[in-house]
Amino acid sequence: MKKVLALILALVMIMSLAACGKTPAEDPGVVDPGNEPAAPGEGPEMDMPAVMPDATDTDLPEIELPATSTDIAEGDNKPLSILNTVWATYGDDEKFSAMGGDYTNNVMDAPGACTVADAESLDALFGLPTASASSVNAAASLMHMMNANTFTSACYELTEGADSTAFVQSVKENILSRQWMCGFPEILIIVEVDGCIVSAFGNGEIVELFRDKLEASFSCTTLVEEPIA
Repeated sequence: MKKVLALILALVMIMSLAACGKTPAEDPGVVDPGNEPAAPGEGPEMDMPAVMPDATDTDLPEIELPATSTDIAEGDNKPLSILNTVWATYGDDEKFSAMGGDYTNNVMDAPGACTVADAESLDALFGLPTASASSVNAAASLMHMMNANTFTSACYELTEGADSTAFVQSVKENILSRQWMCGFPEILIIVEVDGCIVSAFGNGEIVELFRDKLEASFSCTTLVEEPIA
């Protein structure tokens, strides 16, 4: 998945450079002598192969596609079921380019389940402190595909007996203390939803719409709502 994300980021950078680096159109009245077309019958001869190679004969490397969270049934992952329910309430004019899951489990245009054993990924992607990862029984996410700082949400089902108050405080402190790159999120919310903890940060309007969708679908309690400086 790291290769897939790297490819996506590379494509975004290329498109950005293309948009910023456009050069003025050349004057059609000026002809570069080095590019002047050859007269009929002149110019170097080209030896064309008699038979073009068959694309099926080329040896292309095999690409191993990453596993996707669609392999995990919603009934086996309560956080995934919550986020899928919320995402299904978005209209076509409200949706954004989205992806879910994590580095090893990922889906496009939908929420995805996360690997709770990978504490470093949960921290890097969603702001869950590694020390709090042991309190998570199951997790899922929904992110903006082009820029995670525009919108990132994660839903956690805690293990039995876990201290939810301490868990929420650790997530809040970890996210608010982060050093942001490639854009700054505006707001952080942490909401209790049907026994699970949902965090979301990013653009204010997108985060507020997400919370509206949560509250329309489930009984919710907002535990944290703070601007991100």
